[in-house]
Amino acid sequence: MKLKLGMPPEPEITLLGAVRLNEDYAKLHLRALLFGIAVVTPLLTWAWVGRFGWGALRAVGDLEFWQFFLTLAGMMVIHEVIHMLGHPRMGFTRHTILGFLPRHGMFYATYLGVMSRGRFIFVALLPLSLLTVVPYLAAPYLPPTWRAVMTGVSILNGMASSGDLWIIGAVLRRIPRDAVIQGEWFGTVSP
Repeated sequence: MKLKLGMPPEPEITLLGAVRLNEDYAKLHLRALLFGIAVVTPLLTWAWVGRFGWGALRAVGDLEFWQFFLTLAGMMVIHEVIHMLGHPRMGFTRHTILGFLPRHGMFYATYLGVMSRGRFIFVALLPLSLLTVVPYLAAPYLPPTWRAVMTGVSILNGMASSGDLWIIGAVLRRIPRDAVIQGEWFGTVSP
């Protein structure tokens, strides 16, 4: 695993017929943000409020700005570490990079080695599963204070996972089942 400030390096592509999955990251981030604001966040809010009432959501609104900012920053790091743990060898390989883009204020985890399409989708879904779905399922068994914390974590991470969901959509539409992924590229493994 390597730590990096700035964009990850391009991998040495070893795939046959390699095609880049995405050409325009600004457009991808904008679409994912709009999807998160317009679809994911309202659905998660509706699910939490419908199940537990407005009380848990109000507790999130009572946070001071600095508390909200620290929670969000910490959750972004945890979200990316969870992606890393889904990489081969739990991310402890020379192909895994944990990084930060100062200009965008974004953390990232990327794997520059070869990964199957299914593994890629698993890695992309891991933070959504662990930080959004599991808290929702565990909430009835938690004290009200923890339920309020889990409400915030679940909804914020769901919105943060919108980019992952958008990329999964692109993978399912564009990448054949038998293809493999290397960084931002997909193709087949040379024989």
